[in-house]
Amino acid sequence: MAADVNFNHVLVVFQEFGPSRGSPIEERWRSRFPSATADQMVVWKSRCEAIQERAFAIADDVWGGHLTRQAAADSLAALFPELDQERVGRTFSQAMYFASK
Repeated sequence: MAADVNFNHVLVVFQEFGPSRGSPIEERWRSRFPSATADQMVVWKSRCEAIQERAFAIADDVWGGHLTRQAAADSLAALFPELDQERVGRTFSQAMYFASK
């Protein structure tokens, strides 16, 4: 990761909604993190996808009655300690939204 980039910011861009979502993630990252390399972006994308997949699985467990919301959020935070509290909350909220569909 570029030395000046916080992974939470990388994930914020990955999770964006709206018109910019139609642009490839690498373009969006390049505009926000100009010093990032293509190799770094490959790692970021893999990590973001892993976080998203796990968050969706946890959300399914909540909807299925196997986990409480608090236990699910705690689990997500424990699995991805690089995420700050706000990013855990937003990631979980987004996963719950999509899992409800």
